[in-house]
Amino acid sequence: MNILYIITSDSDLNNYRAKKVFELNNHFDKVVVIAKSGSSSKNVIVTGAYPNPFSLLKRIGMSKLKTKFEKFSYFPDRGILFIKKAFRRIIEIIEHEDMNSRIILLCFTPPHINAFLGYKIKNKFPHSRLIIDWQDLWTYDEYHLQKTAIMFHKRLRKLELKIFKTADVNVVTNEFAADTLIHTFGIPTTKVVPIYHPFDRSELFENMKYKSHPQIRFGFLGHIIKPPKVQFDIVLTALNYCSNNGIDIELNIYGDEQKVTRDFINSKKVNFVKLHKRRSHIESINNLMTNNYLILNLEDLSNTKIIMHGKLSHYLMLKIPIIAFVPTNSFVAELIRRTGAGFIIDNKAKAGKCLLDIINNFNYNDYLNGRKEKEIEKFSWGKISQDWLNIFSTVID
Repeated sequence: MNILYIITSDSDLNNYRAKKVFELNNHFDKVVVIAKSGSSSKNVIVTGAYPNPFSLLKRIGMSKLKTKFEKFSYFPDRGILFIKKAFRRIIEIIEHEDMNSRIILLCFTPPHINAFLGYKIKNKFPHSRLIIDWQDLWTYDEYHLQKTAIMFHKRLRKLELKIFKTADVNVVTNEFAADTLIHTFGIPTTKVVPIYHPFDRSELFENMKYKSHPQIRFGFLGHIIKPPKVQFDIVLTALNYCSNNGIDIELNIYGDEQKVTRDFINSKKVNFVKLHKRRSHIESINNLMTNNYLILNLEDLSNTKIIMHGKLSHYLMLKIPIIAFVPTNSFVAELIRRTGAGFIIDNKAKAGKCLLDIINNFNYNDYLNGRKEKEIEKFSWGKISQDWLNIFSTVID
Protein backbone atom coordinates (compact mmCIF):
# COMPACT_ATOMS: atom_id res chain seq x y z
CA MET A 1 0.00 0.00 0.00
CA ASN A 2 1.04 3.58 -0.70
CA ILE A 3 0.01 5.72 2.27
CA LEU A 4 0.27 9.52 2.39
CA TYR A 5 0.25 11.31 5.73
CA ILE A 6 -0.40 15.06 5.40
CA ILE A 7 0.73 17.07 8.42
CA THR A 8 -0.88 20.50 8.60
CA SER A 9 -2.21 22.97 11.14
CA ASP A 10 -5.93 22.25 10.89
CA SER A 11 -8.31 19.69 9.43
CA ASP A 12 -10.08 22.28 7.27
CA LEU A 13 -6.94 22.44 5.12
CA ASN A 14 -6.85 26.24 5.14
CA ASN A 15 -3.33 25.89 3.81
CA TYR A 16 -4.12 26.18 0.10
CA ARG A 17 -1.23 23.99 -1.06
CA ALA A 18 -2.23 21.25 1.38
CA LYS A 19 -5.82 21.47 0.20
CA LYS A 20 -4.83 21.09 -3.46
CA VAL A 21 -2.49 18.17 -2.77
CA PHE A 22 -5.26 16.43 -0.85
CA GLU A 23 -7.26 16.47 -4.09
CA LEU A 24 -4.71 13.97 -5.43
CA ASN A 25 -5.82 11.38 -2.85
CA ASN A 26 -7.06 8.99 -5.55
CA HIS A 27 -3.41 8.36 -6.49
CA PHE A 28 -2.82 6.67 -3.11
CA ASP A 29 -4.27 3.65 -1.41
CA LYS A 30 -4.78 5.73 1.71
CA VAL A 31 -4.46 9.41 2.66
CA VAL A 32 -4.55 10.62 6.26
CA VAL A 33 -4.50 14.23 7.40
CA ILE A 34 -2.87 14.81 10.78
CA ALA A 35 -4.09 18.09 12.26
CA LYS A 36 -3.94 20.02 15.50
CA SER A 37 -7.49 21.38 15.31
CA GLY A 38 -10.73 20.99 13.43
CA SER A 39 -13.10 18.07 12.99
CA SER A 40 -12.06 14.43 12.66
CA SER A 41 -13.41 12.37 9.78
CA LYS A 42 -12.58 9.28 7.75
CA ASN A 43 -9.39 10.81 6.38
CA VAL A 44 -8.66 13.28 9.18
CA ILE A 45 -7.19 12.67 12.62
CA VAL A 46 -7.27 15.67 14.94
CA THR A 47 -4.78 15.14 17.74
CA GLY A 48 -5.17 18.37 19.66
CA ALA A 49 -2.30 19.58 21.85
CA TYR A 50 -1.17 19.17 25.43
CA PRO A 51 -2.59 21.83 27.78
CA ASN A 52 -0.76 25.15 27.87
CA PRO A 53 -0.53 26.36 31.49
CA PHE A 54 0.13 29.92 30.31
CA SER A 55 -3.29 30.18 28.67
CA LEU A 56 -4.64 31.45 31.97
CA LEU A 57 -2.64 34.64 31.52
CA LYS A 58 -4.57 35.49 28.34
CA ARG A 59 -7.88 35.02 30.12
CA ILE A 60 -6.93 37.65 32.68
CA GLY A 61 -5.75 40.12 30.05
CA MET A 62 -2.02 39.44 30.20
CA SER A 63 -1.43 38.23 26.63
CA LYS A 64 1.99 39.89 26.30
CA LEU A 65 3.24 38.18 29.45
CA LYS A 66 1.82 34.88 28.16
CA THR A 67 3.79 35.24 24.91
CA LYS A 68 6.98 36.07 26.82
CA PHE A 69 6.71 33.06 29.13
CA GLU A 70 5.98 30.76 26.17
CA LYS A 71 9.05 31.97 24.27
CA PHE A 72 11.36 31.07 27.14
CA SER A 73 9.57 27.84 28.09
CA TYR A 74 9.04 26.09 24.75
CA PHE A 75 11.45 25.18 21.97
CA PRO A 76 11.15 25.90 19.12
CA ASP A 77 7.83 27.52 20.15
CA ARG A 78 4.56 26.68 21.90
CA GLY A 79 3.64 24.48 18.91
CA ILE A 80 5.72 21.79 20.58
CA LEU A 81 2.63 21.04 22.68
CA PHE A 82 0.96 19.85 19.46
CA ILE A 83 4.06 18.06 18.19
CA LYS A 84 4.54 15.95 21.30
CA LYS A 85 0.92 14.82 21.37
CA ALA A 86 0.68 14.27 17.62
CA PHE A 87 3.93 12.28 17.61
CA ARG A 88 2.57 9.74 20.10
CA ARG A 89 -0.67 9.41 18.14
CA ILE A 90 1.05 8.94 14.78
CA ILE A 91 3.42 6.33 16.17
CA GLU A 92 0.41 4.28 17.25
CA ILE A 93 -1.18 4.62 13.81
CA ILE A 94 1.91 3.71 11.78
CA GLU A 95 2.71 0.73 13.96
CA HIS A 96 -0.68 -0.73 13.02
CA GLU A 97 -0.13 -0.29 9.28
CA ASP A 98 0.92 -3.17 7.05
CA MET A 99 4.69 -3.58 7.44
CA ASN A 100 5.09 -3.60 3.66
CA SER A 101 3.33 -0.27 3.21
CA ARG A 102 5.23 2.63 1.64
CA ILE A 103 4.68 5.63 3.87
CA ILE A 104 5.09 9.23 2.73
CA LEU A 105 5.11 12.03 5.29
CA LEU A 106 4.22 15.40 3.77
CA CYS A 107 4.61 18.39 6.12
CA PHE A 108 3.29 21.82 5.19
CA THR A 109 4.87 24.91 6.68
CA PRO A 110 4.32 27.41 8.16
CA PRO A 111 3.86 26.72 11.00
CA HIS A 112 7.40 25.40 10.74
CA ILE A 113 6.98 23.24 13.82
CA ASN A 114 5.16 20.82 11.47
CA ALA A 115 8.53 20.08 9.86
CA PHE A 116 9.89 19.11 13.28
CA LEU A 117 7.08 16.57 13.63
CA GLY A 118 7.93 15.01 10.28
CA TYR A 119 11.60 14.92 11.27
CA LYS A 120 10.80 13.06 14.51
CA ILE A 121 8.63 10.51 12.71
CA LYS A 122 11.28 9.96 10.04
CA ASN A 123 13.85 9.22 12.74
CA LYS A 124 11.44 6.74 14.35
CA PHE A 125 10.59 5.09 11.01
CA PRO A 126 13.65 5.49 8.73
CA HIS A 127 11.92 3.56 5.92
CA SER A 128 9.30 6.32 5.58
CA ARG A 129 9.78 9.09 3.03
CA LEU A 130 9.77 12.68 4.30
CA ILE A 131 8.72 15.60 2.10
CA ILE A 132 8.65 19.09 3.61
CA ASP A 133 6.95 21.97 1.85
CA TRP A 134 8.83 25.11 2.89
CA GLN A 135 6.46 27.86 1.77
CA ASP A 136 8.72 30.21 3.72
CA LEU A 137 12.14 29.29 5.05
CA TRP A 138 12.38 29.21 8.83
CA THR A 139 15.43 30.95 10.27
CA TYR A 140 16.11 32.85 7.04
CA ASP A 141 12.89 34.84 7.54
CA GLU A 142 12.89 37.26 10.47
CA TYR A 143 9.10 37.17 10.68
CA HIS A 144 9.18 33.47 11.54
CA LEU A 145 12.49 33.50 13.43
CA GLN A 146 11.28 36.09 15.93
CA LYS A 147 8.68 33.63 17.21
CA THR A 148 11.54 31.75 18.86
CA ALA A 149 13.41 33.33 21.79
CA ILE A 150 16.79 34.81 20.79
CA MET A 151 18.56 32.55 23.29
CA PHE A 152 17.31 29.56 21.22
CA HIS A 153 18.24 30.88 17.75
CA LYS A 154 21.54 29.04 17.43
CA ARG A 155 19.89 25.81 18.54
CA LEU A 156 17.03 26.40 16.09
CA ARG A 157 19.41 26.89 13.16
CA LYS A 158 21.10 23.58 13.97
CA LEU A 159 17.72 21.84 14.14
CA GLU A 160 16.60 23.37 10.86
CA LEU A 161 19.74 22.16 9.11
CA LYS A 162 19.18 18.65 10.47
CA ILE A 163 15.63 18.71 9.11
CA PHE A 164 16.83 19.94 5.69
CA LYS A 165 19.33 17.09 5.51
CA THR A 166 17.00 14.42 6.86
CA ALA A 167 14.15 15.17 4.47
CA ASP A 168 14.07 13.11 1.29
CA VAL A 169 12.71 16.13 -0.56
CA ASN A 170 12.64 19.81 0.43
CA VAL A 171 9.97 21.54 -1.64
CA VAL A 172 10.21 25.32 -2.04
CA THR A 173 8.02 27.78 -3.93
CA ASN A 174 10.47 29.04 -6.56
CA GLU A 175 13.95 28.80 -8.07
CA PHE A 176 15.36 31.64 -5.94
CA ALA A 177 14.43 29.79 -2.75
CA ALA A 178 15.89 26.57 -4.18
CA ASP A 179 19.21 28.33 -4.84
CA THR A 180 19.25 29.60 -1.25
CA LEU A 181 18.72 26.11 0.14
CA ILE A 182 21.49 24.74 -2.07
CA HIS A 183 24.10 27.50 -1.82
CA THR A 184 23.42 29.03 1.61
CA PHE A 185 22.49 25.89 3.54
CA GLY A 186 24.48 23.37 1.49
CA ILE A 187 21.60 21.03 0.74
CA PRO A 188 22.22 18.67 -2.22
CA THR A 189 20.36 19.61 -5.40
CA THR A 190 18.81 16.15 -5.44
CA LYS A 191 16.92 17.04 -2.26
CA VAL A 192 15.52 20.39 -3.40
CA VAL A 193 12.55 20.84 -5.75
CA PRO A 194 10.77 24.13 -6.57
CA ILE A 195 6.99 23.94 -6.99
CA TYR A 196 5.08 27.17 -7.56
CA HIS A 197 1.94 28.19 -5.74
CA PRO A 198 -0.91 27.16 -8.09
CA PHE A 199 -4.06 28.78 -9.35
CA ASP A 200 -7.19 26.88 -10.32
CA ARG A 201 -9.48 28.45 -12.92
CA SER A 202 -12.38 26.27 -11.80
CA GLU A 203 -12.59 28.57 -8.76
CA LEU A 204 -13.68 31.54 -10.86
CA PHE A 205 -17.34 32.39 -11.23
CA GLU A 206 -18.32 32.21 -14.89
CA ASN A 207 -19.89 35.68 -14.98
CA MET A 208 -16.92 37.45 -13.40
CA LYS A 209 -15.00 39.50 -15.97
CA TYR A 210 -12.64 42.45 -15.79
CA LYS A 211 -14.49 45.76 -15.91
CA SER A 212 -13.20 49.30 -16.12
CA HIS A 213 -14.58 51.89 -13.72
CA PRO A 214 -14.61 55.69 -13.63
CA GLN A 215 -13.04 55.29 -10.21
CA ILE A 216 -9.64 53.54 -10.10
CA ARG A 217 -9.90 50.56 -7.75
CA PHE A 218 -6.95 48.76 -6.22
CA GLY A 219 -7.30 45.34 -4.59
CA PHE A 220 -5.13 43.66 -1.97
CA LEU A 221 -5.66 40.16 -0.58
CA GLY A 222 -4.46 39.30 2.92
CA HIS A 223 -2.67 41.17 5.69
CA ILE A 224 -1.15 44.51 4.74
CA ILE A 225 1.07 44.54 7.84
CA LYS A 226 3.36 41.58 8.45
CA PRO A 227 6.62 43.09 9.71
CA PRO A 228 9.37 43.21 8.83
CA LYS A 229 8.80 41.86 5.31
CA VAL A 230 5.41 43.44 4.60
CA GLN A 231 4.80 47.09 5.52
CA PHE A 232 2.32 49.38 3.78
CA ASP A 233 3.55 52.93 4.25
CA ILE A 234 4.98 53.29 0.75
CA VAL A 235 1.84 51.89 -0.87
CA LEU A 236 -0.44 54.27 0.98
CA THR A 237 1.88 57.19 0.29
CA ALA A 238 1.86 56.39 -3.43
CA LEU A 239 -1.92 56.05 -3.51
CA ASN A 240 -2.31 59.29 -1.60
CA TYR A 241 -0.05 61.01 -4.14
CA CYS A 242 -2.36 59.88 -6.93
CA SER A 243 -5.42 60.99 -4.99
CA ASN A 244 -3.89 64.43 -4.45
CA ASN A 245 -3.20 64.65 -8.18
CA GLY A 246 -6.81 64.29 -9.24
CA ILE A 247 -7.22 60.49 -9.45
CA ASP A 248 -10.41 59.16 -7.86
CA ILE A 249 -9.17 55.99 -6.17
CA GLU A 250 -10.35 53.25 -3.85
CA LEU A 251 -8.24 50.66 -2.06
CA ASN A 252 -10.05 47.41 -1.22
CA ILE A 253 -8.35 45.21 1.36
CA TYR A 254 -9.82 41.73 1.61
CA GLY A 255 -9.50 39.52 4.68
CA ASP A 256 -7.42 41.72 7.00
CA GLU A 257 -9.35 42.09 10.25
CA GLN A 258 -6.35 42.85 12.47
CA LYS A 259 -6.76 45.67 14.97
CA VAL A 260 -3.28 46.85 14.05
CA THR A 261 -4.46 47.31 10.46
CA ARG A 262 -7.48 49.39 11.45
CA ASP A 263 -5.32 51.53 13.73
CA PHE A 264 -2.74 51.98 10.98
CA ILE A 265 -5.30 53.06 8.39
CA ASN A 266 -6.91 55.48 10.85
CA SER A 267 -3.53 56.98 11.70
CA LYS A 268 -2.90 57.76 8.03
CA LYS A 269 -6.18 59.69 7.78
CA VAL A 270 -7.00 58.47 4.27
CA ASN A 271 -10.61 58.15 3.13
CA PHE A 272 -10.13 55.88 0.14
CA VAL A 273 -9.53 52.60 2.01
CA LYS A 274 -12.21 49.93 2.44
CA LEU A 275 -11.60 46.97 4.75
CA HIS A 276 -13.60 43.88 3.76
CA LYS A 277 -14.32 41.04 6.17
CA ARG A 278 -12.71 37.65 5.77
CA ARG A 279 -14.50 35.43 3.28
CA SER A 280 -13.88 31.98 1.84
CA HIS A 281 -10.92 31.64 -0.50
CA ILE A 282 -13.13 31.38 -3.59
CA GLU A 283 -15.25 34.40 -2.59
CA SER A 284 -12.12 36.46 -1.96
CA ILE A 285 -10.57 35.57 -5.31
CA ASN A 286 -13.73 36.48 -7.18
CA ASN A 287 -14.17 39.72 -5.22
CA LEU A 288 -10.80 40.83 -6.56
CA MET A 289 -12.38 41.00 -10.02
CA THR A 290 -14.09 44.27 -9.11
CA ASN A 291 -10.70 46.06 -9.12
CA ASN A 292 -8.61 47.71 -11.84
CA TYR A 293 -5.24 46.85 -10.30
CA LEU A 294 -3.95 44.33 -7.76
CA ILE A 295 -1.25 45.27 -5.27
CA LEU A 296 1.73 43.28 -3.97
CA ASN A 297 4.17 44.61 -1.41
CA LEU A 298 7.53 43.46 -0.04
CA GLU A 299 10.24 45.33 1.83
CA ASP A 300 13.81 45.24 0.54
CA LEU A 301 15.25 42.58 2.87
CA SER A 302 17.53 39.63 2.25
CA ASN A 303 14.76 37.05 2.65
CA THR A 304 12.20 38.87 0.47
CA LYS A 305 14.29 38.04 -2.58
CA ILE A 306 13.20 34.40 -2.35
CA ILE A 307 9.54 34.84 -1.42
CA MET A 308 6.64 33.95 -3.66
CA HIS A 309 3.37 35.35 -2.35
CA GLY A 310 0.68 32.70 -2.10
CA LYS A 311 -1.75 35.16 -3.67
CA LEU A 312 0.52 35.90 -6.63
CA SER A 313 -0.56 32.91 -8.70
CA HIS A 314 -4.23 33.84 -8.16
CA TYR A 315 -3.44 37.37 -9.25
CA LEU A 316 -1.90 35.97 -12.44
CA MET A 317 -5.08 34.04 -13.21
CA LEU A 318 -7.36 37.08 -13.01
CA LYS A 319 -5.87 39.04 -15.94
CA ILE A 320 -5.83 42.18 -13.83
CA PRO A 321 -2.57 44.18 -13.93
CA ILE A 322 -0.39 43.73 -10.84
CA ILE A 323 1.30 46.70 -9.20
CA ALA A 324 4.25 45.27 -7.26
CA PHE A 325 6.06 47.44 -4.73
CA VAL A 326 8.98 45.00 -4.48
CA PRO A 327 12.78 44.88 -4.87
CA THR A 328 13.84 44.49 -8.51
CA ASN A 329 16.10 41.54 -7.65
CA SER A 330 13.30 39.54 -6.00
CA PHE A 331 11.56 36.48 -7.41
CA VAL A 332 8.25 38.39 -7.46
CA ALA A 333 9.79 41.04 -9.72
CA GLU A 334 11.39 38.38 -11.91
CA LEU A 335 8.06 36.58 -12.25
CA ILE A 336 6.20 39.73 -13.26
CA ARG A 337 8.85 40.48 -15.88
CA ARG A 338 8.73 36.90 -17.11
CA THR A 339 4.94 36.82 -17.44
CA GLY A 340 4.24 40.43 -18.43
CA ALA A 341 1.59 40.43 -15.72
CA GLY A 342 2.09 43.91 -14.33
CA PHE A 343 4.39 46.68 -13.18
CA ILE A 344 7.26 46.93 -10.67
CA ILE A 345 7.79 49.98 -8.46
CA ASP A 346 11.01 49.85 -6.44
CA ASN A 347 11.78 53.58 -6.18
CA LYS A 348 10.43 54.53 -2.76
CA ALA A 349 11.22 58.21 -3.23
CA LYS A 350 9.18 58.44 -6.43
CA ALA A 351 6.68 55.63 -5.87
CA GLY A 352 3.72 58.00 -6.13
CA LYS A 353 4.86 59.52 -9.43
CA CYS A 354 5.63 56.05 -10.83
CA LEU A 355 2.13 54.86 -9.92
CA LEU A 356 0.51 57.97 -11.37
CA ASP A 357 2.38 57.47 -14.66
CA ILE A 358 1.21 53.85 -14.83
CA ILE A 359 -2.42 54.88 -14.33
CA ASN A 360 -2.30 57.73 -16.83
CA ASN A 361 -0.66 55.65 -19.56
CA PHE A 362 -2.42 52.33 -19.03
CA ASN A 363 -4.25 50.59 -21.87
CA TYR A 364 -5.92 47.29 -21.04
CA ASN A 365 -5.69 45.84 -24.56
CA ASP A 366 -1.97 46.57 -24.63
CA TYR A 367 -1.66 44.87 -21.26
CA LEU A 368 -3.43 41.73 -22.52
CA ASN A 369 -1.20 41.62 -25.59
CA GLY A 370 1.88 41.85 -23.37
CA ARG A 371 0.90 38.98 -21.08
CA LYS A 372 2.83 35.77 -21.74
CA GLU A 373 0.14 33.15 -21.25
CA LYS A 374 2.47 30.18 -21.77
CA GLU A 375 4.56 31.34 -18.82
CA ILE A 376 1.48 31.99 -16.72
CA GLU A 377 0.14 28.51 -17.49
CA LYS A 378 3.10 27.06 -15.58
CA PHE A 379 1.27 28.16 -12.42
CA SER A 380 -2.00 26.39 -13.25
CA TRP A 381 -3.10 23.49 -11.07
CA GLY A 382 -3.07 21.22 -14.13
CA LYS A 383 0.71 21.74 -14.38
CA ILE A 384 1.47 21.97 -10.65
CA SER A 385 -0.49 18.82 -9.78
CA GLN A 386 1.76 16.86 -12.14
CA ASP A 387 4.82 18.30 -10.40
CA TRP A 388 3.55 16.95 -7.08
CA LEU A 389 2.77 13.55 -8.59
CA ASN A 390 6.30 13.40 -10.01
CA ILE A 391 7.75 13.93 -6.52
CA PHE A 392 5.52 11.24 -5.02
CA SER A 393 6.53 8.86 -7.80
CA THR A 394 10.21 9.53 -7.14
CA VAL A 395 10.11 8.91 -3.38
CA ILE A 396 7.92 5.82 -3.74
CA ASP A 397 10.26 4.25 -6.30
